[in-house]
Amino acid sequence: MKKITVLMFGPHLNATSGISSVVNKWLDAGLELNIDLEYISTLDEYVPKQYFKKTINALRSYKIFFIESLRSIDIVHLHMSVGMSFYRKFIIFWLAKSRSIKVVVHLHGSTFKEFYSGGNGLRKKLIQSIFNNADGVFVLSKWWKEYIQELSTNKHIYIIYNGASIDQFNQSLASVEKHKLKAIVIAFMGRLGERKGVYDLLDAFERLTLDIDNVKLVLGGDGDIEKCKTKAQALNIPKDLIKIEGEKTQKEVAKLMNKSDFFLLFSFN
Repeated sequence: MKKITVLMFGPHLNATSGISSVVNKWLDAGLELNIDLEYISTLDEYVPKQYFKKTINALRSYKIFFIESLRSIDIVHLHMSVGMSFYRKFIIFWLAKSRSIKVVVHLHGSTFKEFYSGGNGLRKKLIQSIFNNADGVFVLSKWWKEYIQELSTNKHIYIIYNGASIDQFNQSLASVEKHKLKAIVIAFMGRLGERKGVYDLLDAFERLTLDIDNVKLVLGGDGDIEKCKTKAQALNIPKDLIKIEGEKTQKEVAKLMNKSDFFLLFSFN
């Protein structure tokens, strides 16, 4: 049986991005075994400003789309967030529609509600036009589904939860590492900053260290690394009880998880 042909658009798979992480997990799980997939990067890396470089990235993706659309394409799958991510995908959306290709919009933007409500009338109409005309809309939770239903008349809205590859985690390693460290290890992985509640976590951890002396906190990820270090110093958290590390590979994330007793992930979005 012929496989469904899918063109998927999103940030580069090596970029520091939740979208990239999700897609990489799909690929690890064997997505390409079930469909004829081509993944096309609309943005090579998240760097503040550098608008010219980002424009070149987007134009390159449009060129690839024009070439690929000459063959038979069943579905265009757009991973969409806020800001320029929306506008880059908006162009691809209508290019695909002009060629009568079905389009699925996959919404990832944690602040999309603010992006919509804070926009002018034109932006709101553009957003509504995408959701109303999409052949399918994927969202990450029940809350997001209800929100998009308020904005759109589309009846094809589906919840696709972000997943994890559980086979890389080994519970038995946690107890081994715990005995080595003789400490309770708490881990956080994600973008370091206010939106993920990391500063609140540091406040809470300071209070915890006043009652427990064998607890350690490990923060890993990109974002406000130096600000988090400054905050930890201001709180007088002992240096030997906290490690604030940078971005990690998937293997390094799994290793950290395996030696942790608790994993915390909370967010204001």
